[in-house]
Amino acid sequence: MPMLINEGVQFYQRKQFDEAGAKFLDALKRSDNITLTAMAHLNMGMVYNSKLKYADAVPHFKKAVELLPTDLQAQLDLATSYINVRDLAPAREIAKQLLAKIGGGVEKLNPERGGNVLTAMSVYTLMGNIALASAQWAEAEHAFSNVIKLNDGHSTAYVGLGEALSKQEKHAGVIQALRKAVQLTPNSDQTLFALGMNLIMHAGNIGENKTNCLIEAIHTLERHTDLVGTTWAAMFNIALAKHRLGWLIDAMDTYREALWRYRDQAGMEKLRGLPGREAGQAEVLMAMFYEGECLRATGHYAASQEAYLRAIEMRPTFPAAQSALGAALELTGDFEAARDMNAASIASIKTEFTTGTPHISTTQPWMYFYKHVSGMLRMLFPLDQVVPAIEEWEAFEQHSDASQKQLRATIQQGLDAFDEVRKEKEGGGGGEALSNCEKESKPKAAVVYLCCKDLQEVNNMQVSLRLLYLNFLAEHPYPVMVLHNKYLTRPLIDAIKRAAALPSKEGKAARPPLDLHFVPIDSSREGVSITRVDLECNWSHKGYCDMSRFFAGSVHDLPGLKGYEYMWRLDSDSFILAPIQRDIVAAAACRGCVYSVSALSVEPSAVVHGLFEDVLKHVTMRTGRTLQDHFK
Repeated sequence: MPMLINEGVQFYQRKQFDEAGAKFLDALKRSDNITLTAMAHLNMGMVYNSKLKYADAVPHFKKAVELLPTDLQAQLDLATSYINVRDLAPAREIAKQLLAKIGGGVEKLNPERGGNVLTAMSVYTLMGNIALASAQWAEAEHAFSNVIKLNDGHSTAYVGLGEALSKQEKHAGVIQALRKAVQLTPNSDQTLFALGMNLIMHAGNIGENKTNCLIEAIHTLERHTDLVGTTWAAMFNIALAKHRLGWLIDAMDTYREALWRYRDQAGMEKLRGLPGREAGQAEVLMAMFYEGECLRATGHYAASQEAYLRAIEMRPTFPAAQSALGAALELTGDFEAARDMNAASIASIKTEFTTGTPHISTTQPWMYFYKHVSGMLRMLFPLDQVVPAIEEWEAFEQHSDASQKQLRATIQQGLDAFDEVRKEKEGGGGGEALSNCEKESKPKAAVVYLCCKDLQEVNNMQVSLRLLYLNFLAEHPYPVMVLHNKYLTRPLIDAIKRAAALPSKEGKAARPPLDLHFVPIDSSREGVSITRVDLECNWSHKGYCDMSRFFAGSVHDLPGLKGYEYMWRLDSDSFILAPIQRDIVAAAACRGCVYSVSALSVEPSAVVHGLFEDVLKHVTMRTGRTLQDHFK
């Protein structure tokens, strides 16, 4: 009997689970010793757990507890098996009984009642796992924290704590916990993968340098691949980290390797028709999509179209890929195909909302619409048709929130302004005098962008510049100054220049070239000493606050911008939707304007706290004019 159990253990250690199970079952048939029988049941339960047959493991652990009712390990194994089959009530009962035995509390362990540290750690680990299984995240955090109080070298507790913190969106704590777990068990491939994933997802939002976090993620995932071999999942996330670092050529190659690894491991044909959450389809789709994004950002428009098409072939209703393909088609001058693809993207968004498919990552459909469709409106609708398009979307959603009303009202305001200009021109008089002023006194002015923090901004920038040129600068030339940090490398700058120089939709005769300049700045240095007051910005909004401070103050002191009377500031996703017939910069100068603003959305209060007062201080300091003067 003992020999059979020993032989079974040896097979188990070699991961020969069928052979191990045969030995333990043979031992059960021959045993008449309670302890040995209990051991055989415990080992048989472990075999079923290793084969992921959790329901088959439960009866063996129950029998072991019946035979050895005071054995701690048997009770822990039984409770864990209940967790595995999601039968949490008996698992909680076992945990409650064990907690009572140890004296009930980390600081008051009762040795006379079995309250030693090792027992307490096991009980609190069990309680943490039960809490995780029942989505009681705060209770799980408390339980694993108790384990760490007893032993700060307990790597499993740090992994559990990381999961509990992640569910509560305490991202900085997640990273700290997983780093500690990796330090304690450097060869745990699962912990390395979890740390790498979390570093990628939350880089820039945990109070640490974003670049350093992403580089750490790459090194962590490479250590993971050293242990388990190169997998498509690891390669996809390494590519994603490189992508976010701006290493676009390297990221393209890694995305392609991830796709090749996937085909090698699972076979691409098996994915067709599967739900998006199964078999890694979501990751494969995103690998194709991001490959296209990298290609488009670096000016390889035809190759990017092929990557987007592969993603759309796999998922015909993939709105992000369809809208990106539309942009790539527009950049190669295929405007009809671009229009059709953008229309298909809008239809796909509606389809995905209706069916609840996983590509919709937000519970607010309007915000998804605004993010992915607002740019498409430039291709689909003249300006006077944008408001009806929004109203049609509202009918689809069957509700209207404040953001939608604000956007519709702002666009309507713009339409009224255009109508006023038209009447002014038709009526002559003051309009004619203003027109003469615009022609005779063109101010020294520049269009100013600040770009780019990620690949999406690079791709938006290409479209924004091109539309700005076609719809305004070709007739009313002003220099364009693109202020940029180190993310905007030479290949990206070259791609933006190529996009801005593409032919017009109408195929008109050659126009004056775009006067485009790229001005490198140290955004971290320039963005800190800009304001005269301290603003309350938490880490999640710090980048926005720094950008707002920059444009409120020290942008005017940059050597490349000194001497300009006016600056027209645009974002990379500012799209001029229709031709602007008059020189609006000259019109502002003729009217004596100091400052004007047009926005299509209202920022949440958390990111603009104190900025209005700060801007007024700077403008007042520079002009000596009062609040009433600024906003006449």
